[in-house]
Amino acid sequence: MDREEMARSLLAWMEEDPYGYCYRPEREAVRVLDREGLEAFSRLVHGRYQAARERRNAEKGDDSSCYAGRRWASVLKTVLAARHDIDAYVQLSRESGLGAEECRVIADMQRAGKRLEEALDWVERGVEDRPGQSFPLVCSR
Repeated sequence: MDREEMARSLLAWMEEDPYGYCYRPEREAVRVLDREGLEAFSRLVHGRYQAARERRNAEKGDDSSCYAGRRWASVLKTVLAARHDIDAYVQLSRESGLGAEECRVIADMQRAGKRLEEALDWVERGVEDRPGQSFPLVCSR
């Protein structure tokens, strides 16, 4: 099975899970896919995210298309974080909602890339988004 076919199979499994047995499988998938597999998965997920955005725009906020957009944005964020694609992650977060969790992930990616000042800037943005709440910075090595 080639990487594109594997990514298609994973997406089909995610889309055809009426009982919720398959909760957020992208979290595990990004751990085992190689670079080419992540690229194929990312490309296919991005297509679904774009399609959901187009449906939402055409249907003027239908709840089901809004959910689909949020779902595929979440999956795509997971993939982009695994690929350490900071620019794409920031852009997607700005399109789909930039909150404290997104700031934490961006800060962690910046820290991993030894860009500590940028990481601190993102931590500060996340803290501003959650006044009075803790802001856990996960430091993956």
